Amino acid sequence: MSTSLQKPCPICEKDRTHSARYPNAVCSTCAGQTVSENNVPITFGNIGAWGGFVSYINGKKGDVHECQIQGPSQMVPCYAQEARFGGIVVSVAL
Repeated sequence: MSTSLQKPCPICEKDRTHSARYPNAVCSTCAGQTVSENNVPITFGNIGAWGGFVSYINGKKGDVHECQIQGPSQMVPCYAQEARFGGIVVSVAL
């Protein structure tokens, strides 16, 4: 029986499931609030059912991984990537 370890999101500090593979991953709420360096909303996804990475800014496809999320007092630099078994993970950039 496995138990999921809860740790605070590095941005909003709400509990989220911790992943040893992605220790700096943000919660799903914060991941849904990503913006580009120009403060334009940016979203991420997989190219298809078999994975691949794509970003969307103003409806245009791209390959931008860098983003930022508004933290309590400032914008926090983040990075989006394809997760090991599909999906997208947004993590605080170190």
